Amino acid sequence: MKRICLIGWGTLTLALGACASTPAPGPESAAAAASAPSETRAAGGEVAPLREYRTSDGFTLAADLDVPAAGNAPLVVLGHQVGRDRRSWDLLVPRLVDAGYAVIRMDHRGFGESTREVPSPSKLTNEHKWGLYLDLADAIDAAAAHPGVDADRVAVIGTGLSVNAAVECWEQRPEVEALVLMSGVIQKAQVLSLMERTDLPLLLVAAGGHDRDSQVMSRYEGRFLGPAQRYIEFEPVDETDDAKWQGTDGLNDRSGLPELIVWFLQENFPAD
Repeated sequence: MKRICLIGWGTLTLALGACASTPAPGPESAAAAASAPSETRAAGGEVAPLREYRTSDGFTLAADLDVPAAGNAPLVVLGHQVGRDRRSWDLLVPRLVDAGYAVIRMDHRGFGESTREVPSPSKLTNEHKWGLYLDLADAIDAAAAHPGVDADRVAVIGTGLSVNAAVECWEQRPEVEALVLMSGVIQKAQVLSLMERTDLPLLLVAAGGHDRDSQVMSRYEGRFLGPAQRYIEFEPVDETDDAKWQGTDGLNDRSGLPELIVWFLQENFPAD
């Protein structure tokens, strides 16, 4: 697996044989995106009329669907981590739409504005974990009903709680062509499935300043060796930031991570 080291506002070090450096995005553009309200669509975009959808097992999930004005856009599905909701993707969504992707994000069951409670992460049963998969899979079907969405081409981004659900979605839904997994533990059986698919575009993301996160995610680094399979470990700017950079918390105005995720998708799951 190709390694990408990302350190604050320094450089993006791409380990593609020999190392090369690319300037990180400037703070002005990132700050502007961070200040935009979540309802704001990218330039030229339209507000799609999807605010919730019903899962096949009876949950009503709050959701947002963003579609580029040009239409015929491949779909990116976003699943959040424990203690967060769909708003944690606010900094990434406009960048994805500007790059030509339709994006659907939801509050997983029991989180945010969605219905019914689920157990704490340590008490999740297989039934509940399957339900998280349905949150993502049914999001594909909900988005497919809207104009401008090409739901035959899908990428799924999962973080923490939703990592296993994202892999399950890839295993169960043939239209899922790319995965981004952030700050989570991949089940052993899923690791074996992923290892068999060296053609799958796969991006793993860990917070290097968080010991547990980097230890868990980095152990997968040597197992996924496909040409479009990469591992990112990004470092907080200073030690006081350690706890703030896991998962979607790393999508902040200093990390450069939103731009890197968009770059990965453009290179390996292009919108056109």
